[in-house]
Amino acid sequence: MLTDQLNNGKIAVCIALLTAVILFAGCGKGSNIPSVDHLDGSFQLVRFDTVLWGLDSTSSDTDIQAVADAHPAFWELYFAHILPLSQLSDSTAEFYDAIRQLVSDPRLRFIADTVSMIYPDLTDIAMRLRRAFQYYQYYFPGNRPPSVYTLISDFGYFPFIFEDENGDALGISLEMFLGSGFPYREFVGNHPAFSSYLLRSLNREHVVKKALDVMIDDILGPPSGDRLVDLMLHNGKRLYLLDKLLPEHPDTVIMEYTPAQLAWCRENERNLWAHFLAEDLLYSNEFSKINKLVTYSPNAPGLPPEAPGRVANWTGWQIIRAWEAREPGLSVVDVVATRDAQRILELARYKPR
Repeated sequence: MLTDQLNNGKIAVCIALLTAVILFAGCGKGSNIPSVDHLDGSFQLVRFDTVLWGLDSTSSDTDIQAVADAHPAFWELYFAHILPLSQLSDSTAEFYDAIRQLVSDPRLRFIADTVSMIYPDLTDIAMRLRRAFQYYQYYFPGNRPPSVYTLISDFGYFPFIFEDENGDALGISLEMFLGSGFPYREFVGNHPAFSSYLLRSLNREHVVKKALDVMIDDILGPPSGDRLVDLMLHNGKRLYLLDKLLPEHPDTVIMEYTPAQLAWCRENERNLWAHFLAEDLLYSNEFSKINKLVTYSPNAPGLPPEAPGRVANWTGWQIIRAWEAREPGLSVVDVVATRDAQRILELARYKPR
């Protein structure tokens, strides 16, 4: 049985499909999406959540050690940092007992069973990831897709990047994506990461986007400064790269906005830019004035109630798009490499509609 669990948990995703598949219809992305069907994009998917919670209070020491031996790097990371066990360094009966107690804990067992019910199969997510990794290989030739591990972190971690035995890998805590109807507050209290305005993106539709966020953060590095212009263009690059890797996904997913919020931004593009200029915000680094314009927030101060938080990031994305439209030969690598915000403004010559 354990061998079957390990084989099911470690899947080499090599699906020769999606040649003509549109994952999300009607996205309005235009006809500039490159063909990537010639690129492999395959990656290793490890369902560590299924493997670990395939164990129970009756599992033998040998069964537990087999899981550890199958995924040594992630096993070390998981029990050192994600769900820490002080007995990790011991290959003793005490350590094996700690594992048996962990996988029998009623709270964690409920979470694991809920994840298993909502995510019995990840074929659709694996397809979207593979497609995104094909675009990743197209724009960044020579880079291999990361391995992907799904896990349960007891609501402690959104997707994160780490290294396993084969190089870069992504960890995805599936309990973070149980849908807006799941009673998160019963498990996490008033944690701000689970505020009501954020719940709409904690679902299956946003798993791949959230996973790619951390890859893109790794590609871009930190912002070049702390002024609004630095932050909005850095985050605009993030959205630009997401759009390149997920061209079949709608902008509502890329931005994590409702259709109404996105429509408001489009209808008020010129007014937004005028507001940033008129209020001398563009070169401001006053945290209290610019924070909600670039970080998650239910609204944007100084703007109408309909204006969503992070609205400056959306404007930054439009500036990067304007730069690309002005320079058809501009490569994604060039966008990543150009860190001077003022230089980007000059090159884009942004004139909102």
